[in-house]
Amino acid sequence: AVANVSFMQQPGNVVEGTQFISRIQVLVTDAFGNPAANGTVVTLAIHSGPTGAVISGKPTAIVHKGIATFANVTFQMQGNYVLTAAAGAVSVESGNFSVLVTSGATPQLQRAFA
Repeated sequence: AVANVSFMQQPGNVVEGTQFISRIQVLVTDAFGNPAANGTVVTLAIHSGPTGAVISGKPTAIVHKGIATFANVTFQMQGNYVLTAAAGAVSVESGNFSVLVTSGATPQLQRAFA
């Protein structure tokens, strides 16, 4: 049974609408530190972030050799986020990361040159 869930690869800052450079990875183990069974499902959810924000792509991953890898996760709304990764009733929060506006579209630059 799943006893521990931890982020092996934390989400890092990312540009809105693009995938993370380093895929988010979650380690899932039993009470003895052994890798969770292949096929265990891990789900990402937004723990904190901008109102109305959603995870685009595939917020679920299947454990293989104790690791769930999230390859197609994006965010469409800029702001600061913390995620929760859960395998059944066991969950963990990620570190804080930012979703940034797309290159060349920062409001500060638009105001400066308007």
